Amino acid sequence: MRAFFFLLALIAAAQVRGQGCCSGGSGSPITGGASQGVLPAGQMELASSLQYLRSDRFKVQDRDTAQLFDHFKSNYIYSRLGYGITKNFTLSVEMGYYLNKTQVGLYDSVLLRSDVIESSGIADLIIF
Repeated sequence: MRAFFFLLALIAAAQVRGQGCCSGGSGSPITGGASQGVLPAGQMELASSLQYLRSDRFKVQDRDTAQLFDHFKSNYIYSRLGYGITKNFTLSVEMGYYLNKTQVGLYDSVLLRSDVIESSGIADLIIF
């Protein structure tokens, strides 16, 4: 039964369509975000996820907006490490890292090219 649900989740997640809140902006993707609560003393929690995003459509509410660039894509890794110091205190470190963040501009028919902006590196570091 577990294998069935795992396979179903894998197939359903193959291509997900949705509007990203930070697509094409300077913000970081929202990953994690679920409150882990307080871990028992001596217990450790490690979580990690990889997010791939590509979009060539940008919206305001439910309408397409003026196209400012051709497309945007990114590969983002999110990791979290938590450790229970005491029964009432947990130390947590979270970090996001862009493997690649690329914005491709609209095609310029005079220059015969598109501007490409690429970056990578640490996006967020949170200690609490």
